[in-house]
Amino acid sequence: MDNNNSGLMRLARATLVITATALLLIGLALLFWAAFDVFLLVFAGVLAAVLLNGLSDALASRTRLSYRWALALVLLAGTAGIIGVAFWLAPGIAGQVEELKRQLPESIDRLRTQLQNYGWASDLLDSAPSQRELLDRPSDIFERVTGVFSTTLGVLTNMLIVVFLGLFMAVAPSQYRSGLLHLIPMKRRPRAEEVLDAIGSSLWWWLLAKIGSMMVVGILTWLGLWALNIPLALTLALLAAVLTFIPNIGPLLSALPAVLLALMQGPATALWVALLFIAIQTVESYLISPVFQQRAVSLPPALVIAAQILMGILAGVVGLIVATPLLALITVLVKELYIKDVLGDTLPEE
Repeated sequence: MDNNNSGLMRLARATLVITATALLLIGLALLFWAAFDVFLLVFAGVLAAVLLNGLSDALASRTRLSYRWALALVLLAGTAGIIGVAFWLAPGIAGQVEELKRQLPESIDRLRTQLQNYGWASDLLDSAPSQRELLDRPSDIFERVTGVFSTTLGVLTNMLIVVFLGLFMAVAPSQYRSGLLHLIPMKRRPRAEEVLDAIGSSLWWWLLAKIGSMMVVGILTWLGLWALNIPLALTLALLAAVLTFIPNIGPLLSALPAVLLALMQGPATALWVALLFIAIQTVESYLISPVFQQRAVSLPPALVIAAQILMGILAGVVGLIVATPLLALITVLVKELYIKDVLGDTLPEE
């Protein structure tokens, strides 16, 4: 009888533990889903911290400065550079942005007029309201203005959150690192440190590769548009540089306004602009990125596109922006924790 009672007690205890664990996991999953946008902002802050930490470490290792002084110098140089570029380019860019807002509707109307010559496009365009019809509706104008205001305010708030998170984490990276390691059992902490080092190195080299690609794409785009005598070349080049951060989708989005503006000068010019963007992206994909990404994690293009689609559906623009670095992090975790530790295997390049 005592054995039966003890067996029932063990069964009840095991059932209670399993139930409590399942409820905890479900609760954590629901909390993660509810705070998914917050998680993405924190991850963006981690990326900012990795960038600041890498630049500061590189400066400290090449000088006699301490890490804190190197970080202060990096922040000072970055702030001064942003302010200087803003004062130098802001007046011209502001004027070009206004001109872009004025010319894009005209370019769209011109495209509509040209497409009217094709039967399949004419039926489609007739069912859609024109640009001017949309702008003539006062309620639509009000909703558009308030929507842009709220979106802009949200973007600025998110940027400030990311900057401050990155700054706080970069000031004392060892504190956050040790705190994370304290969640790992003692005997597994050396391996956890190796995995954290691999993640940090992967994200650092990915960021360097992406920043290098953005700079090269921006310069090549500006030179190409200037050579083709396309208006607003500087603004379009800056747009192309920024959107290069988003692989695959970003280059397509940056090419659309340039091609539409080129239509104002004729279909031939628009074709040349489209070929220019195709050539630049070909050079970026097959020459620039391989040079910069020699030490970064290799990501299959199909997997990147799938991650972008999934993150875009789940979290919108923010998800689209962080999809690729998040995929890089997951790839490192799968490689280190599953392929190496569980399967005892290595990847072909190793």
